[in-house]
Amino acid sequence: MTELLSLELRKQRMAFLGVAGVFAGSFPLAVVCARSLKQPLEQTLGGAIVFWLFLGLALAAAVLGGSAGTGLRAQAEAEALLPASAEERAKSAVAAAWAYLAALALLVILASFVQGMGWKLLEPDSASGSNGLVWANAAIFSFADALICLASFVCAYGLAHGAAGGILGAAIGAAAAAGVGLGLLTSLVLGVPMGFSRQAVVIAAAAMAAGVWGMLKLARSIERQRKGWAWAAAALSLLCGPALSFGSAASHFRKAMSLRMLDYDLAAGTRGSEATPPSALRLEHEGVLLSTRRGDVLWISPDGTSRNLILGEDRSLKDILNSPLWSWQEHAWDADGRLWVLKREYSTATCDIYRGRPRDGLTLFHKLPLKQCPSGLVQRGREMGLRGWNPLQGTWSYASIPERGEKFHWTLETDDHGLSSLEALHRQGLAAKLDKNGRTLRLGPAGGGRRWQLPGAAVIGKPGSEYVPAIATESGLIFARAVALSSGRRALAVCRPDGTVRLAWEGSGADSYSVSALPDGSRAGWRDTRTLLRMTAAGEFLPPLDVGPAVDELLKRMPLAPDFSKIVRFDRESVWLLSGDQWLIRLSGRDGRVLDRWALPDTSAMWKRHLPAVHLGIDGLFVHTGARLFFIGFDGSRRSLSVR
Repeated sequence: MTELLSLELRKQRMAFLGVAGVFAGSFPLAVVCARSLKQPLEQTLGGAIVFWLFLGLALAAAVLGGSAGTGLRAQAEAEALLPASAEERAKSAVAAAWAYLAALALLVILASFVQGMGWKLLEPDSASGSNGLVWANAAIFSFADALICLASFVCAYGLAHGAAGGILGAAIGAAAAAGVGLGLLTSLVLGVPMGFSRQAVVIAAAAMAAGVWGMLKLARSIERQRKGWAWAAAALSLLCGPALSFGSAASHFRKAMSLRMLDYDLAAGTRGSEATPPSALRLEHEGVLLSTRRGDVLWISPDGTSRNLILGEDRSLKDILNSPLWSWQEHAWDADGRLWVLKREYSTATCDIYRGRPRDGLTLFHKLPLKQCPSGLVQRGREMGLRGWNPLQGTWSYASIPERGEKFHWTLETDDHGLSSLEALHRQGLAAKLDKNGRTLRLGPAGGGRRWQLPGAAVIGKPGSEYVPAIATESGLIFARAVALSSGRRALAVCRPDGTVRLAWEGSGADSYSVSALPDGSRAGWRDTRTLLRMTAAGEFLPPLDVGPAVDELLKRMPLAPDFSKIVRFDRESVWLLSGDQWLIRLSGRDGRVLDRWALPDTSAMWKRHLPAVHLGIDGLFVHTGARLFFIGFDGSRRSLSVR
C-alpha cells in the first residue's frame, strides 16, 4: 500500500504543482490589480485569500480528483500487472489526491496568517462573543472540498474523462455542502438551541463512506471490464451525500419550527402599570406561554398540561430564503387577567389580535391589514392599545383597541412613550401627581381628587418623575414615594385609600426604593446590595432584611452570577433568590441565613442564544434548557415537561 501511495503521489505531482503555481501566482496578480485600480493592498490580498478559502480550494479539489481518476483509468491496463488489486490502486489514488488537497489547504491557511486575515478569524465575534460561526463555515467547506475531490475522482474514473468528472464531482460536493449549510443556517436564523453540527459530522462521515464504497465497486467492475449494477451503485453512493444533507436539513428545519420555546415576546409580555390586582397577576403565572417559529402559542401548566391557544402554519425548507420566515407575535396581560396576543403573519399579510384567558382559550378579536400593523401592544392602566411608528413621517401614533367590529382611531403622540403612559394613568386615577413643591400628592378627577400631605420633600427630576403610579394591593390602591425627612434620613411615604400617610423602610437609602411585582402579587426589591425590601400582597411593608451574612457565606461556597439579586418569592419565614439561572436559594426570612439551595437544570445553551431560560410561576419556576422544559418547585422538587 505504501508503494502504491508513493506511486500515486509521483503521478499526481504535476497536477498539484500546477494548482499550487496558480495559487502562488494569484498574489502577484493581486498586487498588480491593487496598484492599477488604486485599492488598498491589504484589502486586495485579503480578497485573494477569501477566494482560495471558499472557492479556490473547491476548484482545486475538482482538478486533483478528476486528474487522479482519469490518470488511474488511463494507466489501468499497465498497472494491472502490479501485485495489487484494483480496489487498492483506487484507494491509493484517492489518498494521494486528498493529501495534495490537504497540503494546498495548509498553504492557503499559512498565507492567510502571513497576510493577517487568519488572525482576524481567531478573534471573538463582537456580536456573538465567539468565533463559532467562522469554524462552522470552515467545517462545511472542508467537508465539501474533500467530497468534491472524491466525487470528481469517481466520476472521472468511471467516465475516463477528467473535465467531465471534475464538473460532476464539483456539483455533487457543492450540493451536499449546500444541504449541510442550510441545516446550520436554520439554527442560526431561527435562534433555537438545536445545533446541527453533530448531524453534519454524521452526514460527512456517511457521505465519505458511501463514496468510497461506490469507488471500490466501480474499480472492481472496471478491472473486469463489466458494466452493470456496480456503475449504478457508484452513482447512487455519490448522491448519498446530497440526499443525506438535504434530508437531514429538512428534518432539522421541521423540528426547529415546531420546538416550543420561551421567547422574549412571550416570556416577558408587556405591562403598562403596577395597578394590576394581585388576583390578575396570579392568573398570569398559573402557567407559562411558549411559542414556536410556526406561529403556535401554547400554555403549559405545572402538571404538564398543554393547551394550544393559537395554531401556527406549516413552513417548508425553501421558506428559509424568505425574510422574515415566521410569524411575529407579542403579548400583554390586562388588568382583568386576560391575555392579548398581537400576531403579525407575513404569509397572509395580516395583523391579528387575539384575546382571552388561557384556561378558556383565545378568540380572534381584530384583524388588520399588515400595512396598518402597529409596532406593538401597549397597556395603559385599564386600557389596552396599539402603538405604531410611521417611518415616512417620523411620527408615533396610538390607538386604544375598540370593541370587536369597531374602527381604530389613531392619534399622534410624542416619542416619549413612558411619559404618555404616565399621563394616561393619571387621567384614569391610577397615578397621582406631585405638586411643584414636592410635598403634596394629588389624584385627578378620575381618582376622586384626593390629596396627601407628605412628611418630607420628594425629589422631582426629569419629566415624568412627578407622577407616582398606583400599586395594587388586596385592600386597594396605594401610592408610595421616597421622601427626604427633616432628620436627613430617607423613607418611603405610603399614601393609603383612607387618606393616611405612613412611613416605611426608614433609613439612609437612595431617593427611590425599587421593588417589582412577584407572581403572587407581593413586591420585593433592594435598598442596597445587602438589604432586602418586601411588601406583601395585602400591602404590609415588612422590615428590611439584612442578607449580608448569607451573601458572604454563598460567595465562599459557590460562584454567583451578577443577577444574584433576583427575588422570586418570599413569606415571613423564607426568601427565595435566583442566582444566574443556575441556583435557587432559600434564605431565612428572620435573619437572612442560608437554609437551602438547589441546582437548576443547565440553561447555558439558552444563554448563548440570548433567549430567556426561566419563567416565574406561583408555586415554582419554569426552566427551559433548549431541549427540555422543567418545573422546579420552591421545595426543590423537579418535574420534566414536554416541549415537543
